[in-house]
Amino acid sequence: MEELFSHQEPAAHQSDSWKLFRIMSEFVQGFETFTAKGPFVSIFGGTRYKHHNPQYDIAYEVSLKIAKNGFSIITGAGPGLMEAANKAARDAGQPSQVLFPIFPMNWLLTNISIQT
Repeated sequence: MEELFSHQEPAAHQSDSWKLFRIMSEFVQGFETFTAKGPFVSIFGGTRYKHHNPQYDIAYEVSLKIAKNGFSIITGAGPGLMEAANKAARDAGQPSQVLFPIFPMNWLLTNISIQT
């Protein structure tokens, strides 16, 4: 039972502190990157919706309208609804940016050619 309540060594606390600064620097870098290329609308959604699903079609149509109004698209680069959003941005001639999430499993990327 004692190991449940044991505390970390001081060195572990120091690495946690530096991790906070690393995460903050990633946020700053992201804001600087996207501010220079905006305005953006982010679209994230289900990866299981396929091409002829009504939700896929809705995601494409909504994203197309957004892109035609001068907004670029940010997605999570996944298949499904995010693929639809990337296709819509491409078809409207607007750039799309992808944020690659880091998951502890294999992550499938779409075959869409992404403009940056």
